Amino acid sequence: MAVLWLCAAVAVAWPSAAWAQATPAAAGSRPIELTVQGAWVGPASFGSANQTFLRQDGSSYTVFEAQSSLGSGVGVEANIGYPIGSRLQAEFTGSWSRSGLRTNIVGDVEDADNVTLTETIMRVSVEGGALWTLKTRARSTLFLRGGAGWMRELAGSGALAEDGLVANAGVGMKYWWGASTPGQQPRIGLRIEGRVAIRSAGVTLGERSVRVAPIASGGLIVRF
Repeated sequence: MAVLWLCAAVAVAWPSAAWAQATPAAAGSRPIELTVQGAWVGPASFGSANQTFLRQDGSSYTVFEAQSSLGSGVGVEANIGYPIGSRLQAEFTGSWSRSGLRTNIVGDVEDADNVTLTETIMRVSVEGGALWTLKTRARSTLFLRGGAGWMRELAGSGALAEDGLVANAGVGMKYWWGASTPGQQPRIGLRIEGRVAIRSAGVTLGERSVRVAPIASGGLIVRF
């Protein structure tokens, strides 16, 4: 959440003297935007799961407890955006990320030592979304973005693969480089954003099938 507040604060606090009116696009121009970004994916908890046995009388007792969490990771994203209005842009996004999974085995009924297991989870996703422009200046744009789509998580070198759903929402900024000629828009820019991702299903090891994690990303934009 700190990333989201940082992006918003930068946009609001930017000195107004540094902003000029945006250069108008050429008549009828609707340039496609291609963005390639690096991403930091924040940690998320899987909760815990108990291994239980049944006694002869039908009651259960816990053999051990497994507490699992996903550490922070890194990834890459690619966005293709197409304007469908003066402020609204449709986006198609593909992403790949890699994070470390950590499971602590505790509370063994036979008083065995606690054990920590580690594994790597890779995630690929395909999403559709929308970007809404809040403020546009000569070189900068502040926007809100939301999207949802399909994901696949893989663990154990691909031995375990589970599908799920992902949704996200956040805020970001675009900054364009180079002076544009009259009637044209800059073609190269920088995009940064922070958002919250909500994942459902996929690889689940505890009682939580819905997980929430922050994501921060930044990269290069090219207009065609």
